[in-house]
Amino acid sequence: MATLPNPANGILLTHLLVSRDVARARLFYTEVLGGEPVAMTRPAIVALANSWIVITTEAGPTGTSRQSSSPRPPTAAPRSAATCATPTATSPRSASSQPPRRAS
Repeated sequence: MATLPNPANGILLTHLLVSRDVARARLFYTEVLGGEPVAMTRPAIVALANSWIVITTEAGPTGTSRQSSSPRPPTAAPRSAATCATPTATSPRSASSQPPRRAS
């Protein structure tokens, strides 16, 4: 297992990834991209180039504190074509009048 990168000069990037499957994400960064595992459990940490990749799952509210994540936007009800139509100017005729007849 690798140790955490500690460059003598330059910068070090730390990326935090939230994944539903931490083990699968860790395998991607180690097997496919060639990173070295630093910590195998949650959070998993992978050393890749001049960076740390920290992979964890989303934590829910604790019950003793307010919800720490941003609230999700409300989902809008699907709109039909009738509700999306642009209102048009009203006609001078009333709705009960008959359309004009064509001359034959």
